[in-house]
This record gives sequence, structure tokens and C-alpha cells, in this order.
Amino acid sequence: MLCKIHINDWETAISVLKIINRKNPLWAFRGQSDSEWGLKTKFEREGEQNKLNTYFYSVCESNVITSFKRQAGQYIRNLPDPNNTLDWLAIIQHYGGPTRLLDFTYSFYVATFFAIQHASSNSAVWSLNINYLLKRDNEFKSQIGKISYQEMIKKYVKRLNSSIGYKPSDQADESVCIVEPFIQEKRLSIQQGLFLAPTNIEKSFQNNLATTINKNSDDFSTNNLTEITTDQLENLKGEDLFLLKITLSKDIKYEVLDQLRNMNISDATLFPGIDGFTRSLSYAFHEVKWVTTKPRE
Repeated sequence: MLCKIHINDWETAISVLKIINRKNPLWAFRGQSDSEWGLKTKFEREGEQNKLNTYFYSVCESNVITSFKRQAGQYIRNLPDPNNTLDWLAIIQHYGGPTRLLDFTYSFYVATFFAIQHASSNSAVWSLNINYLLKRDNEFKSQIGKISYQEMIKKYVKRLNSSIGYKPSDQADESVCIVEPFIQEKRLSIQQGLFLAPTNIEKSFQNNLATTINKNSDDFSTNNLTEITTDQLENLKGEDLFLLKITLSKDIKYEVLDQLRNMNISDATLFPGIDGFTRSLSYAFHEVKWVTTKPRE
């Protein structure tokens, strides 16, 4: 099932997290500051903004990777194995370049921080059931419980690396890979990060994801998701729930930021260094806003 739920207070958000964790312990979360946004990679957005025919996407990706490999040594000392394309893409992604990778995290709380920190409207945390994906993958569905999750990740990385650089005429299969770079940048590790990546770059991320679970891309639009309550969520079977879009009301922004800060989740901790610390100083405004507006008992 592809579902959505609207959250108006922090206690309900925690209840929802507890419910889905009881049903399945392995989720990938992505926070987005506008609940109306779909799931799109930066590469996909760049192509749309430049009104580029998707036929040329593989050429653009090849140019991005080649250019970065040739010049990265001017800025970075420790470079990945030349043949491990995922690790190169992870570095490009880290520094803001366009790649087919879409950032997720294993932590609901980290995803919530990214969703709500800069939100000026309702935000959203997209929650994907990883076991659901694995059970619908022809390579892994018979291996669950027989090989480790990390071994599956390695096989996903191999699959993704083999799909990068294909020519449009090759018609790469549409699917989504769950991947983690072998060499993890510090921020990615702290943020408990992972990536989901489409194998067919000519098709949208949502198209690849939909094909993976035998759905249509339109099924992921907000209007087509099944709206449920916490009681209904409690009654769902874990193996039936693939996606839960958790919409966070803009009215609870400062309450949530305060709760997350109490859990030591902030710019300063998620982005170690002077840049993260400096950005975290904005909390001075959030704190005053919350203190002067929070409900009084």
C-alpha cells in the first residue's frame, strides 16, 4: 500500500514511528521541506529545468562524471577507485552536483530535521519499507535471511555501477537500487545516510521506483495516496505497507525543532565543522519563537 498521514503534533509523530517500526525495523526516510514535492533527483530536476530530451541524459551523466574525475584531484586528496562509479557519484552528490542519487537516511529524526528546518509550509517525511523492496527484487527475494543486508547492498552497488554509462539504445531496466558508498564521507555516516538510485536514467526516479514494485508512477502523487489515521495504520499488516508519506503541519515547526535539538540533532551535529556550527546559530531565532508562542498549560 501507498499511504499518507497528516501529523499535527510531535506526540503523534512519535506514535506513528513506533507503529511502523513494530511492523518493520528497516525503513529509508527522506525529509522534504514542501509536502507537495515528489521524489526527484537533482539530475532529473536539472534536465527538466533545461528542457532537455531524456534521450541525452546518459550523455550528460557521462560528461559530469568524466569532468569530475579529471579535475577532482585539484580539490580532494583521497580519491575513490576509478572503477567504482558509485563512490564518485557520492562525492559529486556531497558537494551539490547533479547525480542520479537520491538522499535518504535510516533515521526518522534526521529526516524530520531536514524536512522541517527550512519549511514555510507543510513538510513531509517519505518513509519507504526496505524489506518490501527486497522481497520484490528477483535477485534478493529468495535470499532474505540467507545473506546479510550489507551483502545485498554490495550487489546493488554492482548492479548500479553496471547500469551507468549505457547508451540510450540499450534500454536499461527500470528499477531502484539501495546503495551506500564503500568509503563514507563523515557527514553521510553521522546522518545515517544511504542513497536510492534509478537504474534507467532516462526515466524518472518515481517511474523506476514504481516499476520495482509493479505500480504506476502516478500512484505516488499525493492525491493518489491512501489517507489513513494512526488507528488504521496500526491495523495494517507490515508486509502490505510499502510507503508512508508523513505530512508535518507547518504549525508544529518550532515544537519539533525544539524536540530535535533536545535529542542533539541540529546543523552543528549533522554537519560537523565551522559551517554547520555557524548555521546552527539560527536556532537563536527558533528558540525565541518557540518560547513566546508555545501553548501554556
